[in-house]
Amino acid sequence: VDSWGGELYFVYLLSWTRFSGADNESCKGFRNPLYSRDIVMSLADNAGAITIDISKVFAAHPDPKSLFAFRADAHYDEDGYELVADAVFRSIKIP
Repeated sequence: VDSWGGELYFVYLLSWTRFSGADNESCKGFRNPLYSRDIVMSLADNAGAITIDISKVFAAHPDPKSLFAFRADAHYDEDGYELVADAVFRSIKIP
């Protein structure tokens, strides 16, 4: 990326598990996004990437579960994807 003057962005997209209330102690580590976010963000930062943390965007929403299709362990819904797109757009440096 440096060779052509670009910038590397890392977007942390969180799973439904983060807001589901499911806190399974046996899943600590990389298997559970509740516990791996800090590790992943640190790795991306140490690699020189510009990080965009979508978990902060969702946490600021009054009802984060509503940003997932059917309020279930699934993809984001239309509003969820719109929040992600807006956060990424606001973070990108446009010359």
